[in-house]
Amino acid sequence: MKGFLQVVLLVLTTSVMPLANAQPNMVGVWVQEGVAAGARAGLSNSGHHSENAKTLPKYTHQPKMQWRLEVTEQEGRALHAKWCSESKCESVVGAFRGNGDLLLVDEDGMFIGSVDAGQLELCYLETGKSYQIVTCMDFKKQ
Repeated sequence: MKGFLQVVLLVLTTSVMPLANAQPNMVGVWVQEGVAAGARAGLSNSGHHSENAKTLPKYTHQPKMQWRLEVTEQEGRALHAKWCSESKCESVVGAFRGNGDLLLVDEDGMFIGSVDAGQLELCYLETGKSYQIVTCMDFKKQ
């Protein structure tokens, strides 16, 4: 009986492992759905916000900004993309962790995300002396 259970465990482990390491095809344009949720402090000089803004709201749930992630290349767990607002795009590189989490970085911040059933949730984090932000958004592939 013990030998049988060991064989069953081995079969289950080897058949589930490839599924856990399979990465979704990210190539394409992912468009924000709904409103971002997060908080910020200070003034950003990223170029994504209006130059006329003297102060930015403390919370990021304003529906004015529309973000998109344009994934141009993917090789296994790694990818190259552009992170775009209506006024600017930044280069982004990323990789999937073994557990399926997606990690991305651009020129001034990082993203932590997950993909499930064609939906992408991304949380953006940026820290500095004059500006800090954390915000989460949902995306759907076009």
